[in-house]
Amino acid sequence: MKILALDTSTLTGSAAVVDDGVVLAESTTRIRATHSEQILPLVDEVLARAGVALHEIDRIGVGVGPGSFTGVRIGVATAKGLHIATGVALVGVSSLEALASAAWGVRGPVLAALDARRGEAYAALYSLAAGERRTVIDATLGSPAVVGARALAQCTDGAITVVGDLSPADLAALTACDPSRFVVAPSVVASPLARFVAWEVLAGRGRLDAGELEPLYVRGSDAKLPGGREVAP
Repeated sequence: MKILALDTSTLTGSAAVVDDGVVLAESTTRIRATHSEQILPLVDEVLARAGVALHEIDRIGVGVGPGSFTGVRIGVATAKGLHIATGVALVGVSSLEALASAAWGVRGPVLAALDARRGEAYAALYSLAAGERRTVIDATLGSPAVVGARALAQCTDGAITVVGDLSPADLAALTACDPSRFVVAPSVVASPLARFVAWEVLAGRGRLDAGELEPLYVRGSDAKLPGGREVAP
């Protein structure tokens, strides 16, 4: 199965073409302007480098968040546009689950955490064993200290592997309640890269959708209409 995958939920935008688990091409970039200016060039680049035409793709996978409001919205809109143009099935993948896939070799609890700004983190806790993954705490939002305390409350012994793009200060706050219980993964696996979005699709996880896919924001919009109603982020 040939999968075109993309993720723009963080400042690291990425696209990949994966064929039955083999990465044919992948490109990542640190977003310097806007995701909308860079994601389609990334898609064109990986298709060309993989030697695969868009009509030869069997699935399109996209990270649906949580993460940057603008980034997630642009990534999902781009994937929908490709789906509409080609008719290729579209699969939405939690960016936290894609992030956890980077820790595939870990046995035990994995805490996937992404910077949500404002002193908060998006996070989810998973249990990994023998290649299988179980969700312990679904996508949530909280201060790093609260996220760390919730993880410890669910895992009474053993090490908890933390993977994600939190700053050193936020990581220190997350692990402060018991630093001996946390193992922080290196920054090279800190982003939900497109190859892991593709892996989630290949593994049969994610939401197979006919184009009605919606971003997973977790946090509500700050913009309000008269009367206090939220503006869709």
